[in-house]
Formats: sequence, structure tokens, C-alpha cells
Amino acid sequence: MRLISLEITNFRVIKQARLNFPDKVIGIIGRNGSGKSSIIEAISWALYGNQAARTGRDEIKASYAGASENCEVALEFSVNDEQYRVVRRLVGRNQQAEAQLWRGDAPESVGVNETNRYTAELLGLDWRGFLSSFLARQQELNALSDLQPSKRRDHIAGMLGIERLDKAIGRVKDDSRLSAARVDVLDRQLSDRQLVERSVAELTDKLGVLRAPLDRLEQVFKDVQKKFTELTEAYRQAQQKEARWRESRVRIEAESKSLAAQQARLETLRKESADLDQARSERDSLTEPLQRLPVVRKELDELNRRKAEAALREELNGQRERLNREAGTISTKLAESDKQRREIADELGGIPDDIDDQVEATREQLEQAREEYSHLSAEIKSKERERAKLEDQISSIAEFGPESVCDRCLRPLGDDLESIRQHFGQELDQLRGDIADLSAGQARLKESGAESKRRFEKSQQQSQAAYKLKLKIKGLDESDADLKGRAEDCRRRLKQVEDQLSKIPSESFDPAAMAKLTDELATLDSKQQRYNQLEGSLVRQPQVIREIDECGARIEEIRAAVSSLHDELAELRFDEKEYAELGAAFAEGQKQVEVEREEFLRATREKELAEKELDEKLKRLKGFDKTAAELEEHRSAHYYGEKLSGLLAEYRKDLIASIRPSLAEISSRLIAEMTDDQYSLVDLDEKYNLRVMDSGEYFGVERFSGGEKDLANLCLRMAISLALTESAGLQRSFVILDEVFGSQDVQRKELILKALANLKSRFPQILLVTHVEDIKDGVEELIMVESTGAGWSEVKVDGEKI
Repeated sequence: MRLISLEITNFRVIKQARLNFPDKVIGIIGRNGSGKSSIIEAISWALYGNQAARTGRDEIKASYAGASENCEVALEFSVNDEQYRVVRRLVGRNQQAEAQLWRGDAPESVGVNETNRYTAELLGLDWRGFLSSFLARQQELNALSDLQPSKRRDHIAGMLGIERLDKAIGRVKDDSRLSAARVDVLDRQLSDRQLVERSVAELTDKLGVLRAPLDRLEQVFKDVQKKFTELTEAYRQAQQKEARWRESRVRIEAESKSLAAQQARLETLRKESADLDQARSERDSLTEPLQRLPVVRKELDELNRRKAEAALREELNGQRERLNREAGTISTKLAESDKQRREIADELGGIPDDIDDQVEATREQLEQAREEYSHLSAEIKSKERERAKLEDQISSIAEFGPESVCDRCLRPLGDDLESIRQHFGQELDQLRGDIADLSAGQARLKESGAESKRRFEKSQQQSQAAYKLKLKIKGLDESDADLKGRAEDCRRRLKQVEDQLSKIPSESFDPAAMAKLTDELATLDSKQQRYNQLEGSLVRQPQVIREIDECGARIEEIRAAVSSLHDELAELRFDEKEYAELGAAFAEGQKQVEVEREEFLRATREKELAEKELDEKLKRLKGFDKTAAELEEHRSAHYYGEKLSGLLAEYRKDLIASIRPSLAEISSRLIAEMTDDQYSLVDLDEKYNLRVMDSGEYFGVERFSGGEKDLANLCLRMAISLALTESAGLQRSFVILDEVFGSQDVQRKELILKALANLKSRFPQILLVTHVEDIKDGVEELIMVESTGAGWSEVKVDGEKI
């Protein structure tokens, strides 16, 4: 089997990739978790489906793919020079599995199960055998030398598919155990034969007793049933007559009720017609009085006009009087405002015009006096501190004498003590005189400052008074302007009132006449409403006349129908008493039929049960012969099953023993080719310990270097693959080596790569899957798998994205 190409869409972390597989050493390199192993898994999934995947179906489709996007893998390969193409998909939201396989351009299989079966038959391997044949992992290589002998032997047997022989042995043993159990059951069943034969004799006698009265009971049941059939027909005819009689009675009752309703309606219509005639007479009597209604309304409208004019004249006279009073009030307020204005002018005359300038000047004088006073106070305090310090120095000199040290030059005073004391006394007198002069000047400044403060406060009071008087004048100006505006408004409104009064005619208004006309209009309006009401009711009079005629005709129809129904009742000649007696006879006959039927059925069932039981006993007697034959068959099956399981166990033992030389021979050829004949012989002992000949002597692989040990294990693993593919009829196949470099150093990696290059005659295609990037230069074609960081990976061949 050779690989040709692989197309991947949304499989695991690989979003899109197309790979070709030439006859070369191909490196598939990527970091752990990048998805390089997904390429290998895609090959096995395309061939065998979900059973060859390492996870369930829900995790095969890429998580980043949309719900409607498909997961698809297409693999092209050849077997014995025949080219095939298998396509497997997970389609749509529900991930419906689909699979197809072509040989050349012709379809060979459609559907998941059919494609799985066809692939297994084509390759001669199930999915486990395929993985064991074509895929070698590092942990498998380690297991070949690191496991205990018994576990190593079982591990190799499992890789070679010998576990299927183990399953066959297990099934043979299970069948043998089942046959033994069945023998016990059949032995117990045959022990009941004599008991069954006695039961057959007893049941035969019982059936003879039961058959005698059965014919008599059947004839009695048939006679009673025949009589009941005749009675049933008579009762059915009576029921039909009773139904027609009851229906006629119901219709007569319904028509009678309808006749009563029509008669009541006719009476109501006649009364309504009489009422309408009376309404017409009343309407005609109202026609003459209502002719005065328009005249009264016109006269009343004229009186309402005069009443409105009189009310308006009175309202306008009141407005004229109010406006005259308001104009007088405004004149009085304007006179009072002139008087206040003159008084304010007199007060302002006593205040200087430059009073604000005087306030500012006195404020500056006061601020200057305060600053000078503060300056003198600070200077006096400074002089006081100097005086206190000088007095302390004089006191210190007097206390320590000539040995005192000058606080400025730090030299002893010595003979200069007296002159220094005199000098300090002069300075002290000078300071005291300066303090006295400064205090006197401060007292004078305080007195002048008090005078400045009085002048400032007086000028400030005058300024505030002038400001308030000016505000009053401004308020009076605003008030006078408002009053003058109001006075002008009063004159304008007064003129309007005079103009309106001149336009109103001087006509008289009579309240008594208006009250009389109002009462008359109310009476006439009431009559008009009654007239309209009567006129509206008279609209129905023609319809009432028609309904009276129709109702009379309907009454005659109903009377005719009732008479006809009475005639039908007379023709039926139905007798309720006879019908009741016939019903009682029918019920009694039905009861008698049921009794006879139950008696007949009871006897029949008892006979049938006895016959059934007898038949079962007879069948059981016949079955005893069959059971005896089956017992002998299961005894033979148990015996030969035990023999066969023993033979298969011996065959398994011989098979494993015969496989060792074959694997050793193939491993020897491989290691010779991979090492250029440096090592040419490999041996497997009975415990499947791997040994390599060196200098004419076999040594365990633990004696050799790590790289040589890995190489020997690799040869054994590849020998197993060759043995499996050759047994399946596949030649010149490929092999996949997954992470076989482990943690080897650079020399070991180079040794393995060089050795693999020598195997092209046996394995035209060698796929190396690894995370070790420093083997890039050692492979003939490079496939890089790199994570994009967006949840999917890119696949590049020789640096180009595909």
C-alpha cells in the first residue's frame, strides 16, 4: 500500500490542507499541540472512520468551524498498482457521517458501514491491524526492551494480532461452558417423562365425559337464539313505529306552542294599531296651537335683545364711574409725589456735592495713620528686645568678671571690662531714649488717627444718606411714570365707554312681558316635542297593518299542520301498553339467550382447555425424544469444545514460538541495511529479549549505546509491520514513525535518519512525525505544522502555505 495524496478540511485543528506523498523520507514537524499528529489520524479516519479516532465524533470536527460547515478528509492511495480514493465527511449541524470509496473512476462503496467493510477486506486488516502495521510510536519502541519478559511477549502478540486467536479460544471455552449448562437442564427435563404420560391418560378420560352433554347444550342455545331473532325483528319494527309516533307528538306540541305565540303576537299588533290611530288624532289636535310658535320665538328674541342692551348700558355706566374714581386717586398720588421730591431736594442741599471724594480722602488718611502706627509698634518692640539683650550682657559681665568671654569675638574681656561696661551703659541709655521718643510719637499718631476716623465716619454717613435720598428720587420717578401711564390709560378707556354708551339706543325693556312670553314658549315647546314623538310613532303604522295580515295567514297554516299531524297519529295505531309488553318480552328473551350462551361457552371452554392441555402433554412427549437428541448433541459439543480449546492453546504457543525466528530474520535484514552491515544478526530468545550479534557473540541491547539500542528496537518494530503487511498481501508499503527520536542527542538522530534512508527498497515512503526541528535538513521533504493562535493550524510544504 502506498499513499498518494491527502486533502483535509476542518479536521481537528487543521482548517485546510492538501498534501502529496512522494517516495521519500518525509518529515512532519511541529510543536506539541500544533496538530501534526492530526495528519496521521486523518489518514486512519478516512480509511476506518470514527473507530480509528482517538476521541468521539463530537471532537473530530474543528471547534472553530461554523455549524453548517462540513468536516471532510479525502485520501488517495494504491494497493497492488490499483489506485483508490476514499472520502469521509461529517455533514451539517448534526454531523451526519458519510463515506464513499472509488477504484479509479468507478465507485466501489457508498455509506459508512459498507466503506468500512470494503476497506478492511481490501487491505486485509482491521483498524487495529492497520495501526499496528503502519504506525510505530516511541512508547512502543521503549516497551520492546523495557517491559518485563511476560508483558513484552503479550505486547508483541497484541501488535501481531494474536489477541484475535485469544478471543477465539475464549469464545470456544464459553460455548463449551454453555453446552455443559444445557446438559444439566436437559437431564432434569427428561426426568419428568413418566409423570407426563399419566397426565395424558387422565385428560383422555376427562374429554370423553365432557363431549357427551355438549351437543345437547348447543341445540338448546340455537333454538333460543332463533326465537330471540324473531322477537328482535318484531321489537325493531315496534321501535320504529314508536319513534314516528313520538316524533309526531313532539311536532304537534311544537306547532301548538307556535300557534299560541302567533295568536299572542296578533293580539299585540292589534292593540298597537289602535294606539297608533289614537296617536294620529292627538297629532292632528296639536297642529293649530303650534302655528303661534314662530311668532312667540321672534317676540322673545326681540325682548332678549332689549334686555341685553339694558344690561350693557348699566355695566358701562358702572365702568365710567369706576374710571373717574381711579383718575382722581392718580392725581392725588402725583401731588403727594411732588411734595416728597421737594423735601428730598432740601435734604440733599445740606450735603456737599463731593462727599464721595471726601470719603475716599479720609479713608486714605486713616489707612496711612494705621500703617505708621504699626511701623512704630514694630520698631518699639525691636528696641525693647535690644535693650533686654544688652541688660543680660551687662548682668553676665558683672557676674563673671574679667574672665568673661566676649559673645562676639569669643576672647576674654580682661582689662577691657570696665570700658566695655561703660560702653554698654551708654548704649542702654541711648536705647531707652529712643524707646521714649518712639512711644511719644506713637501717642501723637494715635490721637491724630482717632480724629481721622471721626472725619471718615461722618463723611461716610453723609455719603450713605445722599445715596438713599437719590434712590428715593429714582423710585419717585418710576412711580410718577407709572401713575402718568395709568392716568392716560384711564382717559383712553373712559373715552371708549362714552363712545359705546352713545351707540346704545334708548329703548325700554318690560320684564313682565318677557316672563309671560317665556312661559308661553315653554308650553309650545312641550307640545312640539309631543307632536314630533307622535309623528315618529306613526311611521310604523303601515308595517303594523302588514304584520297583522301576515300573522293571520301564519295562524291558519299552523292550524292546518296540527290537523295533518293528528291524522298521521291516527293512521299509526300505536299502543303504548303493547309496546311496553313487547319490550319486556325482548329483555327476557335477551337474558335467556345470554344464559344459554354462557352455559354452552362454559362447557366448550372446559372441553377446549382439556384438549389444549392434552395437546401440550402429547407435544411434550414428542419433545422428550428431541430433548434426548439435543442432550447427546450438547454432550458432544462440550467434549469437543474442551478438546478444541486445548488444541488452540497449543497452536497459540507454537505460533508465538514460530514467529520469533521470523521476526529475528526480518530484524536482522533491516539492521544490516540500516547499519551498512555493521550489525547483521538479531535474535529473540524465548522471553522475547532482543539481542544483537557483535564480534561473533550475541549481547542484550542494554549493552549498546542509546542510539544503537533505539535502532535495534526500531528494526524489531518495523519487522512486525513488515510481517503484518506481508501476511495481508501488501507489498512495498509505507511506514509512519511517531516521535521515535525521543530525547536522543544529535549523533543518535543522525544515525537513525541515515539508517532510515537505507530502507527505501522496503519502505518507499517513510513519514517521520516529530517536534524535533533540528532534523529538517535530514529529511527529503518537509511538512511544517504551525499554530496560528486563532484555534487552528497552518500546514506548509517546504515553507509554502497549502
